[in-house]
Amino acid sequence: MVRQRELDFCAEVAHLAIPRVSQRTTLRWHLDERGRVSRARLQAGREALSPEFQSCVLSRLAGWRFPTGKDRDVSLPLTIWAQTPF
Repeated sequence: MVRQRELDFCAEVAHLAIPRVSQRTTLRWHLDERGRVSRARLQAGREALSPEFQSCVLSRLAGWRFPTGKDRDVSLPLTIWAQTPF
């Protein structure tokens, strides 16, 4: 994935806020015909997502651009693994 570094950064932000907690979510957004993101959201699983993680991911996604074409809905499952203590 081209934007993996941005998502990794957001995972680090999440770990700073809530260490040793795994989080699963689905990132959902709509692409317009110009390849711009709209109506983005994170749909949490059973766990609550840290506000820092949500804010980080959604702010980065807003700047992403995709190939032009038809309006379409996109989803991307994400898992943030807990850090293990040293």
